[in-house]
Amino acid sequence: VQTINYPDIVQVDHTLICAYQDTTTGLKRLRVQTRARDAAWGSPVTVYSKATPVAVKDYRPGLCVLPDGSVLLAAHINDPSANESNVDVWRSTDKGATWSLFSEAALKTGISTVTGSAGFDLKRIRLAYNEGQVLMIIHAVSNDTSRTYRGTYLQYASSSLGGRFDYIETGAQDLFVSMPDVMSTPAGFIVAHITWNKLQCRRLSDAYVPFSNVPAIDAASNDINFVEWDSPPATKFAASADMAACVGQDGTLYILARVYGNPSAPLNDCQIIRSTDH
Repeated sequence: VQTINYPDIVQVDHTLICAYQDTTTGLKRLRVQTRARDAAWGSPVTVYSKATPVAVKDYRPGLCVLPDGSVLLAAHINDPSANESNVDVWRSTDKGATWSLFSEAALKTGISTVTGSAGFDLKRIRLAYNEGQVLMIIHAVSNDTSRTYRGTYLQYASSSLGGRFDYIETGAQDLFVSMPDVMSTPAGFIVAHITWNKLQCRRLSDAYVPFSNVPAIDAASNDINFVEWDSPPATKFAASADMAACVGQDGTLYILARVYGNPSAPLNDCQIIRSTDH
């Protein structure tokens, strides 16, 4: 039985490149598939794999296109003996057909995964390139149950095309962030994310500007109060939704949010929001 989870997708010269985590019997794999225009999806390429004892964490990959058309693939690599996770980065120069390790342990300092208050349950990685820098936002759930909101993020920035990442900040305990995605525009980076009942964006002129230093912009027509949320002080992090963002070929920004109800009042709704002014 094969299970596919946590996809991310980019486009390079009319070729779609999709990275995902693939779990099969006894093995957890980081894989990529590509699809050229007017063609079928190609066979999976295994970039990394590991046997699946409980200690093997999810890879939760993210993709980033560089100006020369090469593609970065970033994924969590956990060290259970140290209770720590880092990010490995692979690079493809042939539209996802082959991959080579670009940077092992690209974070200068690993992320604690201890079960105590200093640790995090790491979720998806999202990153983008802009003006010589790569911004990476990692969605995480803090293990500190005393926080107002455990749903948070870790921000990193690279001036070496993703070779090494500097730590910028972790979200404050009173700021709820879920399912962040990163876009590159002529005006800089835009990070879109879900709060408890709305979609928000923040515009960063530079990857090294702390996310928390810039004001949030509420996306238009984004009232999602009708969704059943797991509100504090229950889980402090669970939001019944998912979200993705992208930049169209004409520069239009798109955010797609899918929201879910609870078992007693099932809802399954999608919203697409767009911006033509970055």
